[in-house]
Amino acid sequence: MVPKIFICHSSPSNDEDANLARAQAVEGIRSTGLEVLADREGLRVGDDWFRKVVGWLDHCDAAVILLGRSALRSSFVPFEVAHLISRHVRHPQFPLLPILVGPVEPKTIRACTWAKTYRVADIQGISTQDRDWVEKLVDRLLSSFPANPLIAALCCRCHSAGWSAWSKTTPSSEGAASRCGSSTTSCPSRQ
Repeated sequence: MVPKIFICHSSPSNDEDANLARAQAVEGIRSTGLEVLADREGLRVGDDWFRKVVGWLDHCDAAVILLGRSALRSSFVPFEVAHLISRHVRHPQFPLLPILVGPVEPKTIRACTWAKTYRVADIQGISTQDRDWVEKLVDRLLSSFPANPLIAALCCRCHSAGWSAWSKTTPSSEGAASRCGSSTTSCPSRQ
């Protein structure tokens, strides 16, 4: 079964940073073969969106929280984050990956009341200001599912093809193994 990755976000049309980060995250995750659970991709006309989103929160295999200015002001993102943090606390192996979007910094997260309540800043994140943030996100997600045969097959294809499927680039001298969820020795296809 393909791992399902929930994307928690708020990206109204006037928030360019949030929309760009969302699009890059979705593209990066999808290019690995992982399934994306997000509103624009998964909701259809007539869906009970609240029920569907809660189902995704309950059954996703990992979650990405895009923490942009809009998300910090959102009325629904805190609900999703509370649900995801609860899963992460009960099951520490549940991957919960905060992404600081645009100009948002750790101090901004610590100043946000709901983010402080749910201790979001206590979870190591990455910033979209880091030019390799999508690759690091994807690497972390792939390394979270080493027992999944589909992920192992992806790693084998990356290694044998000599390139990274998600960045569509030729690997550096370290080879595709260093970009495939971890190092050659810890890649799921090598275990």
